[in-house]
Amino acid sequence: MITLNPDNVKTYDSKASLYNPKFIDFTKEPMFLGTGRNTQKFDLMKYPIFDNLNDKMQGLDWRHDEIKLTPDKIDYETKMLEPMKHAYTRVLQKLIFLDSLQGRGILSSLGLITTIPELENCMLTWQYFEGAKHSKSYTEVLRGVYPNPGEIFDESFKIPELMYIAKSISEPYNICFELVTEYNYCQIKGLKFDKIKELKLAILRLLVTINILEGVRFYSVYNEFKPEIHKLYEEAYKDEEVWIDLLFSKGSFLGMNADIAKTYIKYTINRRLKAIGENILFKGYDTNPVKWADAYINSDKNEVLPQETEILNYRTDILNREVSDNDLESLKTML
Repeated sequence: MITLNPDNVKTYDSKASLYNPKFIDFTKEPMFLGTGRNTQKFDLMKYPIFDNLNDKMQGLDWRHDEIKLTPDKIDYETKMLEPMKHAYTRVLQKLIFLDSLQGRGILSSLGLITTIPELENCMLTWQYFEGAKHSKSYTEVLRGVYPNPGEIFDESFKIPELMYIAKSISEPYNICFELVTEYNYCQIKGLKFDKIKELKLAILRLLVTINILEGVRFYSVYNEFKPEIHKLYEEAYKDEEVWIDLLFSKGSFLGMNADIAKTYIKYTINRRLKAIGENILFKGYDTNPVKWADAYINSDKNEVLPQETEILNYRTDILNREVSDNDLESLKTML
């Protein structure tokens, strides 16, 4: 008979440990910077909304190469005018950057200090879509449309407007990542971490940045941080204004020009701010100037990428747990 000696097993019970052997009641834990992490349990959850979001995301899965892009290549080469080609390429280059950042920034920063299992699991799926799905899908588009996709990638680093936006957007990720790394190091080494307030503000700043990028809704922030929210949105608008001027620098095309695009950004920012309980920035911009964009908005009014909408049949596998005996009998008959 083997005798177990607990003294021979090293215990990792810091807040930064991947598995803390002490009992933790996650229904009483904060989302971030809590007691620690251990068994992922989903029977009793503090925030079931994250578990529901996780299930919904998994039901929207798709393969990056399931849509053949031959028609897109033909349309690009034969139907699109030069201004449209210019804008199309620049938009792709920007989206590739954004999802490259999201594809590693979520877990590298917020994921390392997440306490409750349902949020941790939701973040795992979220980053999977950003990196393994969105970024790879954009690469597939480049391969399908352009004769040399590598040139489109490389050209991105020669566009001053894009590099400025890349620096501006990535800064909150980098700041949060560095503070989280320092926090975890102090926890592991048993050192005092005296920047907890700075870290919490960095987390909030990053959440606002993600809200700006993705339209993800959250509903509370520290009062002292609230003035910064409008500042971040104002800076985001200025960046987008410069970017829009670049997109349409070679001309406008049917249904879209620089003025319409800027109006749409103002309308969208107002909507984002309302969603988090803040005052709008732009008076008089409460009507969507691009009605056809509604075709890319989900029925529950949460915005998704076009490849996640019914237009490309990506929602045919969405999860449905309410299957009756009659449904099974009907399926058996069909088979």
